[in-house]
Amino acid sequence: MYKGGDCIQETRKNSRKNKASVILGIPISGGLIIALALMVGITVYWKKFWGKQPLNEGQEQPLNEDDSMVFNLEEIMEATQNFSKEIGRTGFGSVFFGKLPDGKEIAVKVLRGIEGFSTEIDHLSRVHHKNLVPLLGYCHESGKHMLIYDYMSQGSLSHRVYVKNANWKSRLKIAIDAAEGLRYLHVCCTPMIIHRDVKTTNIILDSDLNGKLGDFGLSMMTMDRKAPIDTLVAGTYGYADPEYVMSGVLTQKSDVYSFGVVLLEIICGRKPINRTLPEEEKSLPEWVRNYVGIKENPVKIVEIIDKKMDGNYNMKSITIVAKLALRCVEETSSSRPSMSEVVGELKEAFMYEKVKAKAGSGCQT
Repeated sequence: MYKGGDCIQETRKNSRKNKASVILGIPISGGLIIALALMVGITVYWKKFWGKQPLNEGQEQPLNEDDSMVFNLEEIMEATQNFSKEIGRTGFGSVFFGKLPDGKEIAVKVLRGIEGFSTEIDHLSRVHHKNLVPLLGYCHESGKHMLIYDYMSQGSLSHRVYVKNANWKSRLKIAIDAAEGLRYLHVCCTPMIIHRDVKTTNIILDSDLNGKLGDFGLSMMTMDRKAPIDTLVAGTYGYADPEYVMSGVLTQKSDVYSFGVVLLEIICGRKPINRTLPEEEKSLPEWVRNYVGIKENPVKIVEIIDKKMDGNYNMKSITIVAKLALRCVEETSSSRPSMSEVVGELKEAFMYEKVKAKAGSGCQT
């Protein structure tokens, strides 16, 4: 079930037909019938209108078999040619390229264990949005646990920044895509989903360079959008919210912090943590704070901008995103913007960049 203002649920076509059957047989007699009916009624109401509560940390969601999403091991072995082409690695396992008999290209994530397997199936099977990596299905045979996705041919945002040296307009457009996906999880989904591992390597690009948020193995659901979740700390060092790391209390603003680091990364073209630098420069957020203050100072801001962009950007656009990023990485979660606010400000910054492109000039103030 999805709620929320202008939120629109996007559906995904699936060539396989959904099948589901439930068989209930409970011998019972006497006055217990009324009690049982009440319990069943409450359960049905809860599931229909409220969905599922987050699991305890480390507890795997029981797998709800859906024939339309199940691949057998033989299909996967044939599609990947015995896992011959590795195209990436995540915190949970390796990803391999594959092609189905109908020619459809797929990415197969082979997990090192069962951790994250059921969580990702459960969460991605209930959310459908153009800026989330679509889950096609899964396979669990012979002790192997695999997740099958649409193949994203252009790699990750990290690859675009550090290898392809993408320009500012391209980086910003991809960031907006990812922000839209994250906003959808926070605002439009019921239960709300907190990703917990937002980073440039988890923002994947399709053939048209549309950004899609992926890797939901650490994500958590909650019915109460305002109440924090007490949980064991998970995430990636450098992107993880320090407040969450210190307290073990998770909120949607923890995702906002991680996304703020992503924004700083696409501006500066450097990793969140660099231990080879002097102490005051090791942390990307702390380093940027020395150059971007409340009052605009283009001369100082230029010092942090990725030199590989060769001045091909609108200074006003960069400044808006830099200041937004620093608000996202505020130490206290209450001081951070919502993802709806983030999306709005990024789109404003993109408008300035489009004006620059139409003018046909380079760096502008």
